[in-house]
Amino acid sequence: MKICKELLYQELGRFLVRNFNELQFDYQQVIMTKSVQALNRIQEILQDDTLDDFYKIEKIERIFESCGVSLKNRRE
Repeated sequence: MKICKELLYQELGRFLVRNFNELQFDYQQVIMTKSVQALNRIQEILQDDTLDDFYKIEKIERIFESCGVSLKNRRE
């Protein structure tokens, strides 16, 4: 089933690229909503005094990853 989902996601991606201009889709609103949600989550993490800096960074990295943002130059 995982392969089927991956194939479907790839085909949906191709469809969106081909038809993006014709879609009646407020992508800017979606991006803004996702961005604000991510920023709110990051703010909560930064204000959490029970976490040390290492765990704050780890949690923030997970937020970026969940949004599909690449962290290629991630520190180890």
